[in-house]
Amino acid sequence: MVGCAWAALGCDGSTAAAPPGPSNPGAAGSSSTVGGAGSGGSSSGSSGTAPVSCNLPAPGAAPIRRLTRFEFNSTVRDLLFDASRAGDALPPEQKGNGFNNDAASLTTSRVLVDGYHNVAASLAQQVTSNPTNLAKLLTCDPAAQGEEACAKTFIASFGRKAFRRNLTDAESATLYRVYQAGKEGSSYVDGVKAVVEMALQSPQFLYRIEHGAAVPGQTVFRPTSTEMATRLSYLLWGSMPDEPLLDKAMAGQLDSKEQVLAQAKLMLDDPKARDVVRFFTGTLYGIGGVDALERSAGLFPTYTRSLGPLFRQETERFIDHVIWEGAGDFATLFNASYTFVNGPLATFYGLPGVTGDAFQRVERDPSRRLGLLTHASVLASTTPGSRNNPVVRGKFVYEELFCRQVPSPPASKSAPWQ
Repeated sequence: MVGCAWAALGCDGSTAAAPPGPSNPGAAGSSSTVGGAGSGGSSSGSSGTAPVSCNLPAPGAAPIRRLTRFEFNSTVRDLLFDASRAGDALPPEQKGNGFNNDAASLTTSRVLVDGYHNVAASLAQQVTSNPTNLAKLLTCDPAAQGEEACAKTFIASFGRKAFRRNLTDAESATLYRVYQAGKEGSSYVDGVKAVVEMALQSPQFLYRIEHGAAVPGQTVFRPTSTEMATRLSYLLWGSMPDEPLLDKAMAGQLDSKEQVLAQAKLMLDDPKARDVVRFFTGTLYGIGGVDALERSAGLFPTYTRSLGPLFRQETERFIDHVIWEGAGDFATLFNASYTFVNGPLATFYGLPGVTGDAFQRVERDPSRRLGLLTHASVLASTTPGSRNNPVVRGKFVYEELFCRQVPSPPASKSAPWQ
């Protein structure tokens, strides 16, 4: 995963496709690529594959990305000090390429817009009715400095965090009018609540919009420093840039590949990076739903519903160890002879000598179980229904891990059972 993070930054972490326009109509909301790694920057359709050149980048389209529910929840946690996961009430994303953050699949429906409206109103009410969180949000005393001055200070500070950059004059003026409308006939805090509610529904908050900066002598654009800060934060933290990262961006300290790499290494030391890895691997290996796993007692007499969450925790702890403390390679991930279990899970596996609720590292019989694919979480999540299905499991390995596709049977051939 760490290696994937560096690869996702591109050759020098600093190029982006040209912004959408007449000469680049596919750049907005499109997942199509122009050139790219598979063609070495050529779109001629030649069967030969030229090597990728980092001096002549062909990064492809740079679609506008909407925050996923995971990113929405993480951003709200850091912006409003709210860990209630209010975004879970929003309609689920449609998966594309096996993941729920595929830009081309993140369409916006009326149901989703209504959901944003309801969630924004609820979050604004919660943060302004909680004295502790409200004090963190408001750093200006309206009684001492005046409500108008404090409102403008709040809009500049909160807007910078929510929009992940400094506000334009037009944006500041719009949010101030929202504040005035919310405050009218009510109070200063009601005006603040209106600003929060409005900001959480704004395209500048819900979408990651990049305009880029021109690169002399090239047709591609590169992300600005603030856009790179947002790229880094959502790649490695799944959330908005924090204040130190925004400060670096505003100072132009994310313009070179050396600066980007140094900042990325620092960000990987933050606990939020582990949250992203868990979410990524949970989606990739399909273990997120095993908490509510049900199985027939007649077919699986040793299984109880209390084991589902333990299956997930075993895999999460194992992956965490391999990536953050171990070798961090796929060989260990798929071939390790050890895992992490507690007493109930050890009993389920038939592993002796483990008691209590705390998870601990144990060795397994390498002739029976090796690595991630023999974890109960993966075996259960790739077995729909109540019976084992090796064909479905093999399809999962072939498609999700090898990135291949199992074709449909030829239309002219009859199935052997027909």
